[in-house]
Amino acid sequence: MRAFKKNLLILMMVLVVLAAGLFYAPRFLAYSTRLARADAVIILLGPVFNDRERHARDLMERGMADFLIIPAYNKAYTVDRGRLKPASGKTGKNSVNGNYNAAAPRFYEDTHLELIAAKKTLQMHGQKSAIFVSSPYHMRRIQMMVDKEFG
Repeated sequence: MRAFKKNLLILMMVLVVLAAGLFYAPRFLAYSTRLARADAVIILLGPVFNDRERHARDLMERGMADFLIIPAYNKAYTVDRGRLKPASGKTGKNSVNGNYNAAAPRFYEDTHLELIAAKKTLQMHGQKSAIFVSSPYHMRRIQMMVDKEFG
């Protein structure tokens, strides 16, 4: 009987911790900072890429940045008279998937490679700051990776 009570207590504690984790996880994972003007907007791929692209274009239309980078597709654009134009100085080689002028898969899971490619593109075009666009629940992980990669 004593072992049963001990196991029941342990089970109850595990359930309480699990419930707390489920309750607080969305607030922890949905990381964001105060929006401020930056040199570039960087879109990271995912299953809802069209929504991310729409959000990035909205940020640019609001004047938050004049440069758009999609590292997985090796694309960079500048704003010219309110329209997006391809930026000059691209290497043509996609550093995320290693192919020349080939698009990465529609849903590409190596965010770290995308961040490295974005950093190279930012440096190549003399950009210093960026707004990252991704899924709200991936932003905490992306923030940690950006802090490590961009220092």
